[in-house]
Parts: sequence; structure tokens; C-alpha cells
Amino acid sequence: MKTLRVTPAMQAGITDHVWTVDEFYDEIMSAHEVSPPTPTPLAPLTTARPLPGGRGFLRVVPKGAGVGLP
Repeated sequence: MKTLRVTPAMQAGITDHVWTVDEFYDEIMSAHEVSPPTPTPLAPLTTARPLPGGRGFLRVVPKGAGVGLP
């Protein structure tokens, strides 16, 4: 079985050695507090999507919102 001599963090230049659990814990506990990130929507706010080739739009309609549907 082979072991890596370089961790991904070492390869990326983030650190120069393999950290122990104690080092990692001390670093986390000494880090300054930051504000939470601002949430952003993952999808557009509209439910309409253009069809390929400019053939119109596809729109999602909630259940029961259509004419004649239960």
C-alpha cells in the first residue's frame, strides 16, 4: 500500500506540513468570528423557461391552479 507524501492542501500551497488534530483544533478555536454569508437564490425567481429554437415558453403551474383541474 502506498501513502501520499504530499496532502492536497500542501500541493495547493495552503500549508507546508501535515497538521495534527491538536494543531487543527487550536487554529479553529483562535480564528476570528465572521458574519454568515448572504443567501442567494439557486434558481431564477420565475417558473417560465424558454423552449429551444424560440418556440415559446414552458411554465410550471402549481397543482390545482389550472382551469378544470381538481
